[in-house]
Amino acid sequence: MLPTLHMHQRNITRLLVAGSFVTFLVIVSGAFVGASAVGPACPTWPLCTDQLRSNDPAAWLALSHRLLIPLLLAVLLPAAWIAWRRPDLDRLVRLPLLFAPAVLLLQVAFGAVMVLFGRYDLADAGHFALALLGFGLQIVPLAALLQPAAEGARHGARSTRMRAARPH
Repeated sequence: MLPTLHMHQRNITRLLVAGSFVTFLVIVSGAFVGASAVGPACPTWPLCTDQLRSNDPAAWLALSHRLLIPLLLAVLLPAAWIAWRRPDLDRLVRLPLLFAPAVLLLQVAFGAVMVLFGRYDLADAGHFALALLGFGLQIVPLAALLQPAAEGARHGARSTRMRAARPH
């Protein structure tokens, strides 16, 4: 049975489920682009308009990987906004959500450098590592939100240990 969540926690949970799914798609599509070596088929960044005019399937595959990123940002930014506006959220929920968009933007910059300088060998290590970090920054708060709350504790709020230390 899932724990009872407050409205902002339900919203964050929904956004994190969607974001984790899109991130998984980004990782899988990126692995497919890297394994099939179609990255050079789209040599400009962010779009490869000349190659798309020729209906090159390899360029379309590489571009589809890039087009998932705005969708992911559309999910992560509202989650980060909610986390920013709710300082009462648990640190395991709040901090990863605040860092996730920054990691995604770093990932985008890393991808741009790979494309613009033709360094597709970097995709094997650094680009993939950043993708996994971004995925983890969504899974950790999702797991924290979905774990059962301690008896009498508000789910997703500051720990009972900190509240118990406050004078009544």
